[in-house]
Amino acid sequence: MKKIKQGSIVLVTAFFAVLILLRLFIKLDAIGIIDFDEAKHAAEAYEMYHRNAWVAHTYYWEIDYFNSKPPLYYWLTNIFFRIFGVSMVSFKLPSVIAGAVLCAVMAVFLYRLLKKRFDGGMLPLMAIPLFMASFLTMDLAYKYHGFKTGNFDSVYMLFVLTALIFIVKAQADNRYLIPMGALLGLAFLSKGFNLTAFVFCCICSIPFLAKEKRIKYILYSILAAILVVLPWAVLRFRFDGIQFFYHMIFTEAEDKLVGGSLEYFQKMPGYLTFRLFFYGLVFCIVATAINKRSLKDTLRVFLSDLKEYALLWIWMWVPILFYSWAGYCNEWYIYPSYVIAALLFAIYFTIGAGRLSGAGKAVRIAANALACLLLAVTAVNGISEINDLNVYAGTGGGPAYPFRDDMREIKEQYGDEYQGSYVYMEDVSRYNSSDIKHEMFYDILAYAEYECDWIGVKGGIDAWEDAEEGILVINKDILDQYIDRLIGHVIIQDNGYIYFSHDTY
Repeated sequence: MKKIKQGSIVLVTAFFAVLILLRLFIKLDAIGIIDFDEAKHAAEAYEMYHRNAWVAHTYYWEIDYFNSKPPLYYWLTNIFFRIFGVSMVSFKLPSVIAGAVLCAVMAVFLYRLLKKRFDGGMLPLMAIPLFMASFLTMDLAYKYHGFKTGNFDSVYMLFVLTALIFIVKAQADNRYLIPMGALLGLAFLSKGFNLTAFVFCCICSIPFLAKEKRIKYILYSILAAILVVLPWAVLRFRFDGIQFFYHMIFTEAEDKLVGGSLEYFQKMPGYLTFRLFFYGLVFCIVATAINKRSLKDTLRVFLSDLKEYALLWIWMWVPILFYSWAGYCNEWYIYPSYVIAALLFAIYFTIGAGRLSGAGKAVRIAANALACLLLAVTAVNGISEINDLNVYAGTGGGPAYPFRDDMREIKEQYGDEYQGSYVYMEDVSRYNSSDIKHEMFYDILAYAEYECDWIGVKGGIDAWEDAEEGILVINKDILDQYIDRLIGHVIIQDNGYIYFSHDTY
């Protein structure tokens, strides 16, 4: 019987692992660019690669101070571009791989955490598919600023949450604070001062650390973080002094302080991941009440459990409270809290199941049925989201996809004839205030670079005429304003956009 149970758990774990890998890896090329930030990061990664640069990133080949994030993600894309070539898939791969590694690392951490609590047995193994099922439900984290995008958040989450593992271990041995500091240094290189929320997490965690040489190893931890960041910081300072760091602190970070908001708390009930956390917690409390039978004992045991996993609670809630206080409620800022909520769901459900192991047969059957129901709900949700990837893959998705298709047709028709050309794009947002059309301008620059290896140049038609070379891209909505200046020029493609070369008939 034990082997049958163990085999069943392994099969269920494998099933959810496959679903997670499918959500992460399929249709990476097809979904293209999802948001404005990703489009800008794509262009900057492309330019950094072509400049063979590792210190400063550019946009339109000019130093970018609007995006005041350190360049770790661009370093990773540089490596993948050299291995697999420049493509949208290569650009997204660091993020996707970080998501897969994060899931695996947290699953192993969960198993070891519960194995220690239960002294082995089947229950720690049972927690893994519960965690993976909840990990599968983090819908936004897959499709917006998350695992399937070329944004920095996935890599950032990997470092931050791996740091959490080491601070949990530091409850017994403060030497683990040293790798924790190094990981937070890498997290800073991923997202800059977004790390502030987790600095507060670390401060709140201090009372839970081992008492032996606590101050000494906290200082070592800070030193480890500094040593990770310092080489890049020195090189960047030598490049342009304090200008980049000024923008990092007083432009981007300051802009996030806009006043308190309850937006996260209002949205949380709508996310299945947080609902599962709540279900797991309630199940554990009910199971404890059934096991202990008295309200006083139930409360005592629940508080004991709360203390045991206090660090997880701190690292889940402090970022939510911090950004609620700041008032800048971007969903991706609390993606690490999603992962911790998935961990706590698995932990509390497993603890509850353990407390019901000696209960009556009917109670145990009901508990197993509830576990199966929750697994089924998450599986259906995950499969539905995988099927819905078609929406993000051109059958009703991004407004710039027709431009991407134009790029591919030009590449197929002309081969390398126009490869490396300068491309001048007349920004339709100058004539239309629509946010969608404005964001498309960033998308089409990235697609021009990745699909046709064109080099974006500012200035539109005026700069194109002055240069007397390169490709001009005009949206048909504004073509009438320039038609007199373009008569006689060769059109290399006429689709959603018109592409003019300097050749004339």
